[in-house]
Amino acid sequence: MKHASLYIMVYITALAATLIAALLTFSSCERRPLEESFYETARLMVEIDWAASGLDPDNDPAGDLYSASIWVFAKEGTPFQGKNYNVFPLEDPRGGVIEVPPGHYALIIHNNYYDPDKGISEFSQNVAFRFDAERPYETFEYYALPDNSTTGRFVTPAGQARILPPDRLVAWHLDEFEVTKEMIATTRPMIQTRTDVGQPIVIHAAPQPMLYTCHVIAHVNNISSAKASLAILNGMAGSVFPVTGIVGPPATGYVFSMNNRRYDEDSQRNGTIEATFYTFGPLSADIVNTLHLDFTLVEEYDGQVLYPTPPATPFQFNVTPQVDQQNHHIEIRIGFGSGSNPDPYESVELPQLNVEGQFDVWVNEWGEEQPVEVPV
Repeated sequence: MKHASLYIMVYITALAATLIAALLTFSSCERRPLEESFYETARLMVEIDWAASGLDPDNDPAGDLYSASIWVFAKEGTPFQGKNYNVFPLEDPRGGVIEVPPGHYALIIHNNYYDPDKGISEFSQNVAFRFDAERPYETFEYYALPDNSTTGRFVTPAGQARILPPDRLVAWHLDEFEVTKEMIATTRPMIQTRTDVGQPIVIHAAPQPMLYTCHVIAHVNNISSAKASLAILNGMAGSVFPVTGIVGPPATGYVFSMNNRRYDEDSQRNGTIEATFYTFGPLSADIVNTLHLDFTLVEEYDGQVLYPTPPATPFQFNVTPQVDQQNHHIEIRIGFGSGSNPDPYESVELPQLNVEGQFDVWVNEWGEEQPVEVPV
């Protein structure tokens, strides 16, 4: 029994020594974080400065900056569950952390969340995004959907679609960045105490305006005879490519209400109507831009409430010289004479009805009445 006990003790001692040696050998090897063995993505911190875009996450009454979208496009392969792109929503438009596997990528950031695969959009139903599945980054396009719900009596040139003004878009892009396997280790929290461990790679973004603001104002004699006005601006672009800033065909007509009326200082009959909206901008110098105005009167005139009285067509103005590209702003003026932009037109003339100083109060298209001095 003594020999058996001695044998067992020797065996146990030898086994313990073997285990200790194995542990020492393992500990002497280069230590690799355990996370590296199962994490497949690196953490990237995207910080967004909206100052150059004109948007402010702390002051957003128009709802142009509910959130942000980060589109990541793979240069090769399909690392995103069989897709070569992925869109990451940011609830805080100031930025956030996204997780990306190793590879070469391009990136587009824009205001508000849009995910076509999930059917989510914080934009209106008038706009959408599209791209070629083979080259999604280069062909990424923001465009307006055709709309025929509010057409009025307008005639658009052949081949031109009618659209409603698009939602505001600001965007930023990065042509290429690389995520390496080493970034997985350096951007993940580890037990080891190192200053660079667990800190995400930082990408700084500064979105820029992608659209033009367009201000249309017209002086109208006997504006008190009208309760509403509808307009269309033809010959404009229908989309924009955020990567290049190039606007896309086909030419389109923007349908909008002239929704603000202001009387002249010395009159309760004559005044101005105006509207401000977003547009993709001019399409080509070879395309004529025309503005059409149609009015609904407060009572019948020659048996009709529409003016010009059918079968006459709406007022038409060639505004091509006024549709320029200065600081992403377009200014169109009708009935003001010469100025910074050519305006060869006289005031729009409506019939004088026995309704001086009145308008239909239920029509919410009119803004608050304000007197304005009309330059001579």
